[in-house]
Amino acid sequence: MFWLMSLPVFGQLNLKAGYCLSLLNAPSHDAIILLHNATLADAYTNPFKPLEILHGLDLGLEYRWDGIALEAGWRTKRNREEATGARAQRSFNNNLNFSISSFYGGIVQYYGPIRVSASIDYNYTRTKIDFEDPSILTTLKDKGWGSNFSLGYVLGGTGPVSLVIAPYVQIHWMDYDLTNFQNALSDAPDPPAREDYFNYGFTVYFLNGPN
Repeated sequence: MFWLMSLPVFGQLNLKAGYCLSLLNAPSHDAIILLHNATLADAYTNPFKPLEILHGLDLGLEYRWDGIALEAGWRTKRNREEATGARAQRSFNNNLNFSISSFYGGIVQYYGPIRVSASIDYNYTRTKIDFEDPSILTTLKDKGWGSNFSLGYVLGGTGPVSLVIAPYVQIHWMDYDLTNFQNALSDAPDPPAREDYFNYGFTVYFLNGPN
């Protein structure tokens, strides 16, 4: 917040910086994790949990006139999961790092302190598999388009910095192929269902400049 207060405001161009928290619905992704847990059930003492929560940063720009604004930025949501176990009296750690990063552009409508926005997102999904047993070190990537919709409330809109609290939902326009992810974690004979990584949550961020 202090960093934003120190930055200049160019007309109606505001800078945005905040934190986002998501609940993720990923049944196909979670089914692969549970299958992997079952495969190593004799070795895991603490298996992987389903991927349910993501969190990260939202950074961007907003140009406003009257009650309408255009925005553009970058958003990333991620989580790291760990499973521990032992084999032949030797302990090991296996890690999964998953993220959804988005470059976005959209339109915002203000109704007093109420802020309604819709964006088009270009999304990158990234899964890093870093296992000690079995030894696996690889990164799986995919990309696709989507949209983000939010309904926010602006606090302190007359000061140098405004606080915005905005629940949101992110929808992906395409489903992602998890075949390589399944092949890396198990020997399942059937291909996995495709995944849409539907997620929703809220963002808390600051805008510098009056609103």
